Amino acid sequence: MAGTCERQFLKLACAGDEEQETIIKGWRMQAISITVQNRRWFNYLLLSAALLATGCTRELVPAKDLGADIDEVAAILIEQPLLHSTSIGVVYRGKEFIRHRGDMEAGKPGPPTDATLYEIGSLGKTLAGTLMANAVLEHRLGLDDDVRIYLHGDYPNLQYKGDPIRIRHLLSHTSGLPNMLPEQANTVLADFTDQRTPRELNAIYARYGKADFFRV
Repeated sequence: MAGTCERQFLKLACAGDEEQETIIKGWRMQAISITVQNRRWFNYLLLSAALLATGCTRELVPAKDLGADIDEVAAILIEQPLLHSTSIGVVYRGKEFIRHRGDMEAGKPGPPTDATLYEIGSLGKTLAGTLMANAVLEHRLGLDDDVRIYLHGDYPNLQYKGDPIRIRHLLSHTSGLPNMLPEQANTVLADFTDQRTPRELNAIYARYGKADFFRV
């Protein structure tokens, strides 16, 4: 999937204005026939493609064009079955673009605002990676350090055939750890469209604490 995205982005970035429009229109048409999960991936791809296309051009793109693209992606996002609101923030060449669409509660008028709080979600990966990179530059840790150096206690399970999980493994998602802990959560999230999913996850994590996490 990642390789396909990179090739598609490269093709888009190297295309002329008319060809870029044709490519993006083609992607939009594909969204009609794919599953809910893939439609969500498609929308993220669409926004990334719009930003890449404007970022790679040699000429300054009028701010109103990028704002209109973000508006369109936001409108598409809230049409998805499980989404009823979205907020998108982009900083492009010194200008801020902030768009809010939908309602915080389905069926109740009340759009999100600049003061709305969201769970950080996967943005935590970017934040953690940035903090780690800064720590490496400051020589406070090394990418090849055994993660157990920074943990209190002995964790023989955080190794495989004598090779420990290192800092670089955590940052590059190559540690071999499950996507979610405890592993039961992966089964629940297999169908994230199920309305029972939030309730079942809450039940799992109600009995799961820090000590359980380090017993992985």
